[in-house]
Amino acid sequence: MAKYLELRNICMIEPENDELVQVSYLCDMDSQIWEDELLNECGDIRSVGMANDKVFMSLGIYPVSINYEKDGTTVRARENSMLEFDKDAVWVIQAWQGNPSAGLINGLNGRKEHALVLDLYAEKDTHWNDSSYSGGKEFQKTPWVYCMLNNFGGRMGLHGHMDNIVSGVVDAANNSEMLTGIGITPEGSQNNPVLYD
Repeated sequence: MAKYLELRNICMIEPENDELVQVSYLCDMDSQIWEDELLNECGDIRSVGMANDKVFMSLGIYPVSINYEKDGTTVRARENSMLEFDKDAVWVIQAWQGNPSAGLINGLNGRKEHALVLDLYAEKDTHWNDSSYSGGKEFQKTPWVYCMLNNFGGRMGLHGHMDNIVSGVVDAANNSEMLTGIGITPEGSQNNPVLYD
């Protein structure tokens, strides 16, 4: 039987400056664990970081984003807890609207093999070859995937960027050191079969 995951958010405290931040996490779609219970499980420790990652993971919930990272401190704590839980863990990071920040990538601290960046809208707005995005080309030499988003919100329409897809994938394959694969990340499917052939 297929298992479906859902992205949910929770507000927690960033330990260095006591600011409230939003943390996204994945859980089973049928999970009955919601924010109140999650905060209850965290007890007095309401900050983002390793202690709460262990609580999250013990409940089958997986933290997925830190979009406020500045210097890498929180990323190192998050990655340490992931690797303590599973030595082969890979952190999947979306390249979208300023994420990942240079601070987040810097925080990977020599362990980039445990990260995978999805260049979500590469067929239209590439980030992998932009030296000013995330602190350097190819997300500072982090493994990444060339993705086609194509669709926002499941809207129907015969549209797409076929020429960009064809030339973009070839360009990435010929000029990238860290390209790991090609992905499809639409917000809706079965809307433009020509693009998927």
